[in-house]
Amino acid sequence: MNWECGMLKNTRIGLLIAMVLSATVALVSCGGVGAAPLNNGSLAGVAVSVSPQTMTIATGTTQPFTATVINTGETGVAWLVNGFPGGINPTDNTSPFGTIDKNGNYTAPTFIPIPPTVTITAVANANNSASGNASVSINGTPSPVSISPLAVNVEVGGIALFTGKVDAPDPTVTWLVESVPNGNAVVGTVSPVPGTTDQVNYVAPLEVPGGAQTTQVHVTAQSFANPQESASAVVTISAVGSTVVTITSPAVPPTVPLEQSQAFAAKVTGTSDTTVSWEVDAIAGGNANVGTIETEAGGQASYTAPKQLPVPPNVIVTAFSNAVPAAQASMLVNLIPAQPTIVKLSPDVCTNTGAVPVTTQVNLTASVTGPENQAVSWQVNKIAGGNTAVGTITQAGTTNNAVYTAPANVPTPATVTVAAVSVANPSASGTVPLTITTTAIPKVLISPTSATATAGSGAVPFTSTVQGIPNTGSDYVTAQNWAVNGELGGDSTIGTAEEDNNQPTVRCQAFGNYDPPATVPSSNPVSVTAATPDGVTSAGAVVTIIPAPVFAEMLEPGNNDPQTVQVQPPSNKIQYAVSQTKNGTPDTSDPVSWTLTSTGQNCSVGAGSICGTITPTGINTSEQFTATYTAPTVIPPNNQVTLTVASVIDPSASDYNQITIAGAPTIAITGPQEVQAGTGPYTYTAVINNAQPNDLVWNLGCISDSNSNNQEDFCGPRTAYGPGCIKDARGGEVCDEQGVTLPPFTVVYTPPGMVSTADYLQNACTIISGDQHKSIVPLNVQMIANGCPLQNGIPTCTAITCVTVTPP
Repeated sequence: MNWECGMLKNTRIGLLIAMVLSATVALVSCGGVGAAPLNNGSLAGVAVSVSPQTMTIATGTTQPFTATVINTGETGVAWLVNGFPGGINPTDNTSPFGTIDKNGNYTAPTFIPIPPTVTITAVANANNSASGNASVSINGTPSPVSISPLAVNVEVGGIALFTGKVDAPDPTVTWLVESVPNGNAVVGTVSPVPGTTDQVNYVAPLEVPGGAQTTQVHVTAQSFANPQESASAVVTISAVGSTVVTITSPAVPPTVPLEQSQAFAAKVTGTSDTTVSWEVDAIAGGNANVGTIETEAGGQASYTAPKQLPVPPNVIVTAFSNAVPAAQASMLVNLIPAQPTIVKLSPDVCTNTGAVPVTTQVNLTASVTGPENQAVSWQVNKIAGGNTAVGTITQAGTTNNAVYTAPANVPTPATVTVAAVSVANPSASGTVPLTITTTAIPKVLISPTSATATAGSGAVPFTSTVQGIPNTGSDYVTAQNWAVNGELGGDSTIGTAEEDNNQPTVRCQAFGNYDPPATVPSSNPVSVTAATPDGVTSAGAVVTIIPAPVFAEMLEPGNNDPQTVQVQPPSNKIQYAVSQTKNGTPDTSDPVSWTLTSTGQNCSVGAGSICGTITPTGINTSEQFTATYTAPTVIPPNNQVTLTVASVIDPSASDYNQITIAGAPTIAITGPQEVQAGTGPYTYTAVINNAQPNDLVWNLGCISDSNSNNQEDFCGPRTAYGPGCIKDARGGEVCDEQGVTLPPFTVVYTPPGMVSTADYLQNACTIISGDQHKSIVPLNVQMIANGCPLQNGIPTCTAITCVTVTPP
């Protein structure tokens, strides 16, 4: 099958509908349908309709379709699914969109395709230019194969990073471009990203396939174990300077609740007509099942999620150029159930809501979840703003803070209700009852109200809150007011309670610690209380004392400090130490065991090194058992491993650490490889794997260009000649100087106003390419991360991209 046929049969659904007449003719030469017989020597008036025209079915089910052909005695048709005759891709004999037999019986694929809408086409045997279509929406079982991103735009020679995953026992991914394993020079190629098992770099061909200004190819992630399971992404390839569509907002795939809206914006370059139209799952304007999108002025649009959650819970929003429909950009939209509006109203923690003295002010804070509009309005006894009889409430600072002022006299009834009402959804509100009294009534609360402590172990923290004292300046709970079983400070048999000197008193709150006794007391559980100096005491917090275990293990690093290890030295090892105690005393005479486990794979002895190895290394001077973990040389299918150390005598005494096995850190730069002088700016992004650096260092090198009059090397900031300038994420601009940028690790590059046409100087890029007759600017980025090659003793990874600047 030649490339043109492959491209035709893989044409995007949205384009298939518009191109079906020409497509079906071309399919004759591609082996799609047979030659059209003449009907009485005339083809005029032949028309085809398909019934039903729209249908929603589940994965794996069958739906019959009927084709009606008029104005001819030859009523036979050939059936296609998304342009594939019978639904079968002859290149790899797969049927990613389902199949249809000669009688029109369509069987949906085993898994939901992407997008989840397919087109059924009937082509008249009497006239191959006559056809009819039906649209089928498919729900049911999501595919175990995923690919991201789902759509990208690149210029010829450009690079795009793809991630493919298979949720199956065998996660191996096979990559294809237009059904060609790893692609080729015509449609572009894919190659693995070093150190990863699920990522590839797609490199576009040096010419647009088919000779057009813009075209599309499909990058497919396919399950190695089951080639019928796959997911594809659309790559729009454009000639340099041709029409390109970019979705500028939102910056990342958004999450939208049902029936809520999300704003989109797109821009078009390369044509004077910069208007765009929008689709949802290849449906112009969308529909009630996938959500709708309304086109607005200036490339803007508003997407509204449907009322019911589709399966899978995401859709694809696409913007395409009205001038060049093949130029388009897409973004995944994640959908979640409608979020209920919940308003929570909280009074100041120092307020005793059961006894608010007359004329007292109470601070309140409202929090709103659900709608985008977080504003609230305020009421007292359902009266907006309240009144002098029940008290008044006024906004304080922001709409979610207010001050309630109690009335001058106790109202009847004495309890009033303060409410914060959602502005977006007035049926949702949060309320707090306040009881008005003539005098303040203090009380003390203790938190937590119950706890468990191990005999001889560390302290249990408590917080006491004094409420209802108008001026709490001298009424804090102090150290002598903490008690255990009513005994001030407690004692060694029941445990002790005292002030936490590391937690100073804050307003009406104070902090204390309860230390359990060395053995379980005869009166168990015990009661911990806090009291003010004048005798207002909290209810007792119940503390249950449990016996200390005979053996105890403490691993360093432990379960609160997960580790990441790489598969290559020197970052492929982790040193561990475990402190074992026996009846509270350090113990290295009784042995410990070390084990590795991982969900879905065997890490036991004899299973090889799939999870890595743990080697005990002895006892150090701190009376700790030590061991060295060494990562495997290849990342296993499940790269999450748990290291557990336990007492051999009492295996229930154990501790663990989570280990993530990663590849070597890599860094690459994505962005246009050729730009025109006087245009821009252009965005370049650092693509990082297996590292999380805090900062990156970007450098702009000298342009391979010189002034023919004075042979001056242009490395400085110039308005016309020179390398141009880069601007980091903070807005700081540098021209041929070192610049540091913070996440999201992007810089924008503005080319010079013009380039020389005479002599050229060598730089890093001309040395690499060997071409000294172009104006080329090196742009490189560096990161410091463990596992990178050492540069002057510092682990540093470097990436470089060579940007060719063409004359204006």
